Amino acid sequence: MSANDLRLLRSHMSALQSARATNSACYRAKTDPSLPLVPLAVLIIGRDILLGISALYYRYISLPHPKSFARYWDFSLPSAEVRPTTISKINTFLQLGLIGATMGGMAVGGFEGMVVGGIELQRVLEGAWWVVGGTTVWSGLSYIWGGRGVKILGRK
Repeated sequence: MSANDLRLLRSHMSALQSARATNSACYRAKTDPSLPLVPLAVLIIGRDILLGISALYYRYISLPHPKSFARYWDFSLPSAEVRPTTISKINTFLQLGLIGATMGGMAVGGFEGMVVGGIELQRVLEGAWWVVGGTTVWSGLSYIWGGRGVKILGRK
């Protein structure tokens, strides 16, 4: 595989990058039922799976004829490229920060009752869960209606 082939393959796999970190945080959070990470993880991983399926679909519809199973997996025939949208990049950053903060909170026994500068840290964390959930939905929709997430190569 050439460097360009690897770049195209990575562009199709980028939808699954945050799933591993989210999955490990949720596995750890199973021991603390006060953390609502399971619904958030379902949202994040569900969006990532749908993006992965859509990447496979775009690869199929953009593949030049004749279409075959062997040609579909031949990455020397670039046909579509998935590019992260700006909100998707922001969402990934927020997801990783949230996972780090949540796991850090679990390491110190939770943020419940901790106050810094008059602000209760547990409430900040809960707000961050809502922000990440919202940006996850927003980033998923940006691929559908934004028009810039997928580029069909070779078409003008």
